[in-house]
Amino acid sequence: MTREQLIAFANKKYDDIDKEYGHIRLNYCQAWIAEDENYSILKSYNTVVAIKKKCTGTVFVFDYYSATTRQHVAKFTRLANVFRVTYLYRRSDRMVEVDYFDSTPTVWKMDKKNFNLLADCDFAQVIGTYWPY
Repeated sequence: MTREQLIAFANKKYDDIDKEYGHIRLNYCQAWIAEDENYSILKSYNTVVAIKKKCTGTVFVFDYYSATTRQHVAKFTRLANVFRVTYLYRRSDRMVEVDYFDSTPTVWKMDKKNFNLLADCDFAQVIGTYWPY
């Protein structure tokens, strides 16, 4: 699954969950969480920005957003009991993910060549690693 496919999946899944279970507001923000037994999906304003697959504890953030939306993502990760945050966009620092397995976060960065290859392949490799079907 590529980044674009995951975004399409998250949008459809948010709508499906919202129809069946509804959604909850994230604090008093302009952000909402739709949740079922397998997924938690964050929508900030009118855009689905992140998805968590509960069995892996990984949150995938789809793009670089405004400061307010990044705050929504940070609040979502604190509420959702996250083990790992994976960033699916081209970052200047080449950071791909942050692990939260212990009290100090571990940052995973790549060299420029491999990061560019990962980004050019639409992050399919990193999604496949943490997205058991």
